[in-house]
Amino acid sequence: LYAVVLFEVGHTRRFGAPVQKGRETVPHCRRPDESVRFLTAPGERRFMSTSVGVVVPAYRPDPDRLRSYLRALHDTVDPATIRVELDAPAPDGPPPLPDWVDVNAVRRRRGKGGAITDGFEALSTDVLAFADADGATPPASLADVIAPVVDHGGLAVGSRRHPAATI
Repeated sequence: LYAVVLFEVGHTRRFGAPVQKGRETVPHCRRPDESVRFLTAPGERRFMSTSVGVVVPAYRPDPDRLRSYLRALHDTVDPATIRVELDAPAPDGPPPLPDWVDVNAVRRRRGKGGAITDGFEALSTDVLAFADADGATPPASLADVIAPVVDHGGLAVGSRRHPAATI
């Protein structure tokens, strides 16, 4: 399962302090039951360019498989940032990864949702995406989900479990 999220300029984008836009303050949300207000019309584009960030949550991944998958993501999706959120790394530390990968290793296990949330909060890109470290989602499929978000804004969700999925 992977998802891509784009928050347009003027939208509530990050968890934390409220955004001041003109005379209106927009609260950031931490829980799904809190309301979100937007300052631009849905679908309205205000970007000159759109940057993409990919979070890869991992729990004790196979180092060779992870490196290979990160290289494929880098070559296919070409994101501005790839961030690995590594939970409970091996006792000898996180596996060596390429210099162009941001790694946040924590000793405890946050779970997939916690790792993705922490990764999204750390990114400063326009498009936020995630893909599992096992490489089950082909990078070309992730790029297919990201493309309409970059082109039109909004939200796209892809799932290998959907009955019409071709992944």
